[in-house]
Formats: sequence, structure tokens, C-alpha cells
Amino acid sequence: MVRTFDLARAHSERELRQYGLSSRDVEYNQLLLSFLHYPYKDLRADPNTLATNTKGQSGLWAYAISGDYPILLVKIKNLEELALVREVLLAHAYWREKEIKVDLVIVNQRETGYDQELQAQLLQLIKRVKADTWLDRRGGIFLLRADQMREDNRVLLETAARVILDGRKGSLPEQLDQLRPYPARLPHFVPTLPGPEDVEPTPPLIRPTDLLFDNSIGGFSPDGREYVIWLEPGQWSPAPWVNVISNPNFGFLVSESSLGFTWCENSGENRLTPWRNDPVSDDPAEALYLRDEETGQIWSPTPSPAGTSAPYLIRHGAGYSVFEHHSHGLKQQLRIFTPQDAPIKVIGLRLENMWHRHRRITATYYAEWVLGTDRDETQQYIVLEFNPETQTLLARNPYNADFGERVAFLTTIEEPHGLTADRAEFLGRMGSLQRPVALARVGLAGTVESGLDPCAAIQLHVELDAGEGKEVFFLLGEERDHQAVLKLVKQYQDPAHIEAAWQGLQEL
Repeated sequence: MVRTFDLARAHSERELRQYGLSSRDVEYNQLLLSFLHYPYKDLRADPNTLATNTKGQSGLWAYAISGDYPILLVKIKNLEELALVREVLLAHAYWREKEIKVDLVIVNQRETGYDQELQAQLLQLIKRVKADTWLDRRGGIFLLRADQMREDNRVLLETAARVILDGRKGSLPEQLDQLRPYPARLPHFVPTLPGPEDVEPTPPLIRPTDLLFDNSIGGFSPDGREYVIWLEPGQWSPAPWVNVISNPNFGFLVSESSLGFTWCENSGENRLTPWRNDPVSDDPAEALYLRDEETGQIWSPTPSPAGTSAPYLIRHGAGYSVFEHHSHGLKQQLRIFTPQDAPIKVIGLRLENMWHRHRRITATYYAEWVLGTDRDETQQYIVLEFNPETQTLLARNPYNADFGERVAFLTTIEEPHGLTADRAEFLGRMGSLQRPVALARVGLAGTVESGLDPCAAIQLHVELDAGEGKEVFFLLGEERDHQAVLKLVKQYQDPAHIEAAWQGLQEL
């Protein structure tokens, strides 16, 4: 074992000598590589550039860049900036040795009409580090002239690049050291009442006794129209028991434990939220959270991701699913359905105060955007917007060749208490869906900007007197363009229209 480690150390030292790298250089190379695999806002193009892009991956092919690998873009204008290029070329050689594929794109920003010394020096430098055989190859080096690129192609390249380095900003260590790893966040939430013990008992949810073919976890309703699942605290079905809900152009999955994922037009190529396809953990891509604004207690009206120690009743019907749960002094009913003729997912939450005092509750709906096949491949291209007229979060992915014009959305029928499009803000560093960091703060920061780790989260405030019940709605979907989205949203922000769509399902 000791000899194995000694040999590995000797091999690593030979590699560093071969490329003229110090251990400090490798540290920065690894840090840079992490940003290439998980894009960081401060190293990407500015939000306006990202929002301007209208082209997809095929636009890169004219420059022999496939777009299949992470793109590292280096912009250089003067001879003094060649030191940065050398650092990046050595890092690229080190990655190639490890069989890590990265497209290194060097853009010469000096106008072609001036002397050609900078271009000649760039080529000489590439030959000096023995990388000239990698010019214009997949996972290789691409040398471009800025003044020979069309503006829309420049925008596309900067949008596709996961990291952009600028020679004017100094060396690689200087550019990485100035990053802000911990952005400022809102203050932590401070409860006004002690917890977590309930001050009053909560009347329990009663298990149905008339289920047909009851297997102790579930059975059919007496009329055969629903499959009813009963989950005791800590109990799960043997595998996810899923309801597939759709109309001809739109649909989503709902399991017995969570809200599943949503698609539009094509369930494989145009997923709005991620499909985990994990029959063991059944991690959701969308979630609804409740928080008591006096005690700070956080839970979900679904068994996952933040279920409580009280039973859940789940009813899967044709075109809808319903979750029922009693906890924290609240009777909770969650309806999820889609109309027969609209690309929209309706999430209706009804809360009834079962205690003898006033209650203040916050409901937060959270969804991770994909707008393509795989979130890891699409997240950096998603353009985020907010429409103040309808209080709607919008998202589109112009990089998606087949669905780039379409616009996804998340909204409510009431004015939001808070919102964010920043997944890092919502989940937090080392955070999770079980306990999002944002719910431990006073609210959501209202961050909506392209270049973030994209999501959609909207928060509503619900006031309930003793014995009072209220229903709030969240709406998630996608339409062909902005205009169609706003028309659809305005239509379904009318509760009467939602109720008509629900009644239409019941008549099937």
C-alpha cells in the first residue's frame, strides 16, 4: 500500500515537471476546471448578453467547435496578456493528460488591419507548449479573430462559454482570487413563538375503511375511479406508485410521495423540470413547502421532501392527484391536475385552520428548470425573466434547437410574498430539498437574472382565522412564446376558470 502511494506521488511529480507546473498552479487549474463543470455567474457573460442570444449549438459549427464539451473562452488584445494564454494552455495540456475534454477558444481582439504580431505570437506560443497538433480539434484549441465574427455568433460563443477569462484582468490566479464565493443573503428567520411542540392537538386524518382490494398500503375507492394510498409516518410503497397525467401536448408525473416532473410537447426532449427516474429515492424535481410564520416550523403537504410524523392520504384519479394531510393544526389538501386543452399544471392548496387562534402560514412552490433533456447540459443557457404585470417567472432556452422559442413559466393567482430564480439561493451551500436554506431566512430575495443556477420559486402568505379555510393556486407550464404565455396566465389566474377546468375533469 505504501509503495502504491509512493509510485502515485512520483508519477504526479513527473507530470508537474513535464508541464512546468507547481502545486499552486495545479490548485488553480482544478479550481478553474470546477467552474467549467459547474458554471459560476461571475465567470460567465453578463446577463444582458445571455438574454440577447437567439442561436443554438449548431451556430458554433462554422468555427469547428462542436459545443459538446465545456468551452473555456480567453479574450486577448495585447502582447502583455500572453502570460494568461500560457497559463491556460498549460492547464489545458494537463487536463488532456487526464483525458478531460475542454474546448479552449482564444479570441484575438486586435483588429486585423493592424500588425499581425499578436496573432503570430499566439501561434508561436501554442507551438512552444507543443499544442499545435490540437488546433481545431474536438476537445482542442481554437484561435479566432474577433473582427471576423458576426455579432450574433460572438453573442452565441460568449453564451456557450462556461468560463470567460479576459487578458485585461490579469493572470489566472488574479482573476480567480477576486471571485466572491459567498454572496450576501437575507437575514435568518427568527420565530416569535416557542416550538416545535404544537400548542393544541391536531385532529387526525382518518383512514378509509371501504377500499377495494386493500393491501394495507392502498386500494381502489368504492366507485373504482381512484386508487387511494395511505402512508403511515415513515412508511413508503415498495416502489413509486405513479400517476401519469397529461393532455395531448402537456403532462407530468405524480408519485405517492412527491410532485414528480413536468414536460411539454415531448417528454424526453423538452422536460420542463428534471426526471430523476430513481425508483429507490424518488427525489422530486418540484416541491411545495409550508412554514409557520410564528414558530418557524417547515414541512411539506406531501410525504417528500419534508414530510411530517403524521399520515398522508393520496388519491390518484384520471387526470388528477390529491394529497390530504393533517398536521401543525392545519387540514391540508393539495390538488394537482391539468386541463384537457391547455399546457398548464394547476397546483391548488387548501388550508383550514383547526386551532382556536389566528395562523400565519407561508406556502412556497419550487421547481428546477431543465427546458431540454438533461439539466447539467441546459442550465447555463436558460434565460430568466419576470413579468410584473402578471407576477410571473419566465424561462426559455434558446440553445434548444427544437424548442428554443418556447417559454416556460411559474406563477400564482395572487401577488407573491417573495420569489427567486436562483437555485443556489434557495437550496443554499450544501443545502437539500429536505431543508432548503432559503426557508430559514426571512424570505426570498427576488433575484431574477440570467447566468444563475436556474430555478423558479414563488412564495405566498396565507392568513387564517380560527376555523377559516383558504385555497391558493400555483400555475406551471409552457407556451409557444411570451405572448401566448401571458394570455394563458391571465386566463387561469381567474379562479372561476380553474374551477371550470376541474369540473371538466370530473365529468370524464
